[in-house]
Amino acid sequence: MLNNRVRRYLINFLLGKHTHLESAMRGRLYQKEVIIYTDKPEEVKQAGIVICRSNFFSLDVYGTKASEPQLPLQEWRGIPVLFGEAREEWINEGETLVIYADLLASTFYLLSRYEESGLYPFGQALFIAQLLMNTRR
Repeated sequence: MLNNRVRRYLINFLLGKHTHLESAMRGRLYQKEVIIYTDKPEEVKQAGIVICRSNFFSLDVYGTKASEPQLPLQEWRGIPVLFGEAREEWINEGETLVIYADLLASTFYLLSRYEESGLYPFGQALFIAQLLMNTRR
């Protein structure tokens, strides 16, 4: 459901357009992708940061009640986590940071005003009120 163009837009929105590292190695220039969005972080060797994909964009979840964040929200580094898990770990001998909080799905949810889409007929206003109360401090 989340095509490559939308994924790249969300990453650029969050971090700017500098999502590749360029390094000189033995006289040649190479690029290493800084951020990869995947549901298989253990297979990633070429990224500095891996954001783990939740099931939010899955065809059987998107647009259903199952696509709503679960309250109360967890926090990762002081950021409310709408989707995924509030944890991180280093893999590949400390070369890759894996973030289990699905920051792209959370960003998409908030920027698109997903809860107002009318895709699901349950208490959106109550949910949003609870969400706001849980994230304001």
